[in-house]
Amino acid sequence: MREMMKRLSILWLYAALLLLFASCEKELEPYSMEECRLNFRYYYSFYDRWMTTEDLESSDDSYRTTVYSFVYAGGVERDTLWFPVQTSGFLSDVSRPIALQQMTVPDTVDNAEEGIHYVAFDDPAVAHLYQVPANTDTLSIPVILLRDKSLDSKDIVLRFGFKDNGVFKPGFESMSYRTIYISARLSRPVNWVTEYVGEWGPRKHELMIQWTGNRWDDDYWTEFLATDSNYRSYINQWLARRLEKENAILLEQGEEPEHEADGTPVEFPPIPWY
Repeated sequence: MREMMKRLSILWLYAALLLLFASCEKELEPYSMEECRLNFRYYYSFYDRWMTTEDLESSDDSYRTTVYSFVYAGGVERDTLWFPVQTSGFLSDVSRPIALQQMTVPDTVDNAEEGIHYVAFDDPAVAHLYQVPANTDTLSIPVILLRDKSLDSKDIVLRFGFKDNGVFKPGFESMSYRTIYISARLSRPVNWVTEYVGEWGPRKHELMIQWTGNRWDDDYWTEFLATDSNYRSYINQWLARRLEKENAILLEQGEEPEHEADGTPVEFPPIPWY
């Protein structure tokens, strides 16, 4: 009898739990995220991974910034840069449009002008490039840069971000924009590290490209900084010796040693010891 009562108690407990779960299930709303959003993705080269919002909120703007020069483009009149993007919200079985807008950068170099420095984001000829394919949550979108004569004498800045188009809204604020500094001359790379080659200068940059065969742009600096300290020290010493040799030749010819346009000598100081 006692065993039977024990079994009945267990059955009543199971029944009560089933009723409880059923009532909870009715109260729970199904997962829904009707608002779809867009975020740029930023690569954390030092750690070989994509950056999080926490990474970006604690870092400077360099990870959102690209420095581009038509100097490296071989005389082309337009060039395309691609930027990784990720969606949030449900996937769709149809392609969906992306809307971009230029964002003015105050108190800085001249802001880019659409149709002059870049192809307008709403140009019908490029509309097909600003689409999220069906059943996709990651993609890359292009920005088409144009070589204008103004780039020969000054840097132009293009900052752009997502615009609410009724399909997508901008995502996290820290992942909502990118900035491109555009020129047709050598510009200081974002990743330039004075510890290894000294202060940046256009003549120094030009000589480093000529002597090593490398661009020393942001992409190459990323590779260079990933090498071991012995190699970086070797390059520092090699550049200093090459400069000493070239300056000796210039002096023999009665010319001044290598210098920038403002007269600042080109130098490759030794890597400091800490």
